Order: sequence, then structure tokens, then C-alpha cells
Amino acid sequence: MKKTLLLSLLASCGLMMSAQYAEQPGQVIFEEIPLSSYQIGAKAPAKIAENGKPEASFARPNGVFYLGISGWMNSFLAYPSLFCPAFVPVTWVNTTPETDNATYLWTYPTGEMNGKVGAEATSTDVDIFTFLPPSTSQSPRFDHNIQNAVHPAPVLTATAGGQDSTFTLMLRHKAANNQRIIAGGECGGNPMTGTYYACNYDRFWNSGKRNYQPALFAFNAEGTSEAWNQRLDVTGASLDAICEVFFKPQVPYTFNEANISFYNTSETPGNLKVTVYEVELDEQGNVTAIGRERASAVNSRTYNLQSNAWISYIFPGLQEQDPETGEMRDLLIDTPIMLAFSLNDPADVDTKLAVMYSIHPQYIPNDNHAYALVSHDVEGSGRQTQLVSCNLNSAVGYTTTFNAGINACYNYLYVGQDNRINVISDPVEKTFTVNAYKPSEMWKVTDADGNQLPDWISIACTDSTQEAYGYQFLTDVTVTVQPYQPGEATDCDIRLSILGADDVIHVTRSEVTAVTEIKPSVNKGPVRYFDALGRYVGTSLDSAPAGMYIGTDGTKIRK
Repeated sequence: MKKTLLLSLLASCGLMMSAQYAEQPGQVIFEEIPLSSYQIGAKAPAKIAENGKPEASFARPNGVFYLGISGWMNSFLAYPSLFCPAFVPVTWVNTTPETDNATYLWTYPTGEMNGKVGAEATSTDVDIFTFLPPSTSQSPRFDHNIQNAVHPAPVLTATAGGQDSTFTLMLRHKAANNQRIIAGGECGGNPMTGTYYACNYDRFWNSGKRNYQPALFAFNAEGTSEAWNQRLDVTGASLDAICEVFFKPQVPYTFNEANISFYNTSETPGNLKVTVYEVELDEQGNVTAIGRERASAVNSRTYNLQSNAWISYIFPGLQEQDPETGEMRDLLIDTPIMLAFSLNDPADVDTKLAVMYSIHPQYIPNDNHAYALVSHDVEGSGRQTQLVSCNLNSAVGYTTTFNAGINACYNYLYVGQDNRINVISDPVEKTFTVNAYKPSEMWKVTDADGNQLPDWISIACTDSTQEAYGYQFLTDVTVTVQPYQPGEATDCDIRLSILGADDVIHVTRSEVTAVTEIKPSVNKGPVRYFDALGRYVGTSLDSAPAGMYIGTDGTKIRK
């Protein structure tokens, strides 16, 4: 099935908004992916498992990525890891096919327990959610392998008919103690091995299959047209771009660099360009529209340039203008996006990009992201560009694609549950220990509307540091609030924010109306009630909380 959109070809990758419909030349056609396959975060189709045996699975939450290889071709194979936001409720949706009388047992991370990161709990709920503090490390973001420095990945066991099935998102290692969640901050890396990139798949090396159908993923190379002509039943096909879609995250993330790794089968690989687009998706996760361009870059570093070798292309400098300050900043992502990798060389450059990884479909339920933009001749209509799924199945039933990723960062700033200051008659000073990925000099401190704080609030910040490592993600924020004065506001929300994260301290000041004299009422007006602190409650205690109250008629009431 195919449907059409109001889009046409842009020079770099064939994308530009247009008022042309499907039958007009130059527009993008979107090929739908089967509805039964790729709906991230959704329940699997209801069915009874064969022989009554359950097939446990759960969906990867939006915004939770895998850590793939680094730009220097170093992998996370020893410690397969998921990367997710910190201090955010993340829902893990059970996608196990429905089975009669099935029961579920989750083992999942709980965050800090007894002062340690890495504690686990169990649940028999169908779905679970996690709320994790940042992963800790003595060497910030460079070494996540320290005991208690990271969180264990969830494991789901489904039981039905006396049979069990256990599932985890991590493919390379089935043992739970080898699977990690890194919460908050950057993807991580090491000066000796480079930055690790967040990607959509947990991968293992495809050394035996890396030359599988390389012509499908080639620019200006012999065999490319024939391969796509056969796949799409068209004529005159050429590959314009290889694309990777990242779904809308639960909370925004930032990045300024992308990479793509592949197996080179060309004598002289061409230079590639990446363009970041916003995209629209339908309920099944299929791309239905390509929106505005956010940024683009040409790779500046290449490795292993000889033929028949692994290559990693790195694309730095993906930034945009801050709408408030006008300065350049990292991309702030809160929508679905697509990375489109296209050729940036003259038309005669021969570049073949053979896939270098395999992913078994069993381990990626409801999870599809790879596309190709293919232009081809349409009789009587000129050239058209078609966006198609390019996860191709090999003879052994494995799915093959590219390793495309971003150096994502989940900034965090968390005041904590005790985030209130109540002021009655005297000044109040209160210190909050704030978890924040950036030091306080990088914060914006405003009221809830982005305005300067009133004069009756003052703030002092002290960052926690260790001499060897610098800033250590904790800041003591001391807030001093003066008591209410006539004509001033009684309440204020203090907003602390960094790019992609914020939190609020709530300040409430009482407009004290003192009870100066208590005696029986001599007028016909209603009795006015005050609490034990002298705050006016009202003329009725019906909705007042339990406590001691004093009426202007001299009564004392304990509720």
C-alpha cells in the first residue's frame, strides 16, 4: 500500500515542501510498513501463543536508546547498555502475546536503595515504570562499569501452562547482571576510544554477512539501479539518502554530532552529508511527512578509508540558533526526527555502503527505524522520490541495517520532592541539594513565566566539586524569602533550568491576619476562624484539614 504527501525533492536528499500531489513529478511517496510489525510502545496483537507457551517481550520506551559503537569503532560489547533520561517516569510496556492465565514477573531497577545505585525490585504488574537517579561514576561519563555506578536493565518472565519465557531488550548478553542502564547525562565515552553514540538497535558484529546486497546501499555504483528496480518494481532507480528515524522522546534531549558506520566496498568512498529533519509519524510509527530541516553537516573525520574495511563517518557541528539569545546551541529535540545521509561528492563518485550488523527480529519487537530515499523514473511524470523501509531480511532470518547514531545528552535538573518553602511572619532560609548535570553558572533562574525574581527572594548556589574531576552534579541552592508586605505577591514559583531540563521551587507567603482579641461576638456577622498559627481560614471549617482552630466568638475547636 502506498500513500502520497505534499513533498518534493530537495537537492541534498530530495526533500522540500511542495503543493504537488502524488501524480505530479518530483514528490515523495511514503511506503507504509505492515501494521502488525512496528508500533513502538503499543500492545502486540492479541493471540494465543502456540502450544500455550508464552513468548515474553516488552517495548523499548520512546527516548530510551541503545549505546552502539564509538566514532573510533570501539563497541559497548563488554557491557551492553541502554541510555535513558534521569528523574523521569519511564514506562516499560509489556508486549507479550496474550495467553490464557498468563502471569508476569518483572525484575527492574529502583534507583537508589540503601544509598546505592543499582538496586532491583520485582513486580507482577503487566507494565512497570522506572524513576531513576543519574548513573554515578568517579570518572564522569567515561567509566560506567564501576559497581553500583549504573542500573540493571529490566527483565520480564512470562508464565503460562507451566512454561516460562524470559525476555530482555539486550541481545548480546542474556545474563541480567551484564545489562546496564545509564541514566541521564551524555552517552559517555573515553578519550582513548571516542564518544559512544545512541542508536535504535542493540547490535552484534555481522562479520559473515557484511557483503550482503551492498548494491542496495550505494551511491552511483554499478548494480544499484538494478537492485532497487527489482525491489520496487520501477525503472531508472537511484539511491538519494539512507535515513534513520528517532521517535519523539518522553523528555527533550540534545545532541550536536551524528555518525554512521558501515562496511566499505568501494575503492574510493565519497564524502557523506547528514541532514536532520523533523518528521511526522502515524499511530503505527510510520513516517507520514518530512518537516523542517534542523541542521546539516559534512563528515570531517574518516577512518579506514581503504576498500573492504569498516568505516565510521562523523558529523560534528550540528547546532541551531537559540531563539532567545541568538547564539548557536546544541539541537534540542522534542519531536520525532530523521537523519538523512546523502552523498556530498560529484556525481561520478562510487560509494558503496554495505551493512555491517545483524539484529534478530526476536529482540526488536515493534521497533523499526531504517529507511531509504530512492528516486526513480515514472512514465510521463519524470522523477519521483520514494521513502521505503530498508530493513532487509537475509536468508537466515536476521534483519540488517546500518549503525547510525547521535551523541545524545539527557540533561537533568531535579530539586527533589521537598520543593516548598512556607513563610509566615519571619524570614525563612532553606537549602536544597539539587541534582543537575550542568553547574549553576549555566542555569537560568527565573519565575515561572521567565521573569526576574522579585526582590523578596534571594538565591545563592554552591556547586559540589572534587579536585580531580571538577563539577560532580550536585549543587546546594540556598533560598532566602522575606515575609509578606502589603502590596507584594504572596506566592512565587522559582524556575531553575538548563537546556532540556528544569524544575521548580514553590514559595508561599501567608498574609497574616492576627487575632488580637478573642471575645464573644456582639454583632450579627459570621464567626471568622483562624488556625493555630494565626492564619485566616474562613467562616466555615467544613473543608478545613484536621487541627486546632480559634473563632472570633471565643470558641476553640479541635477538628
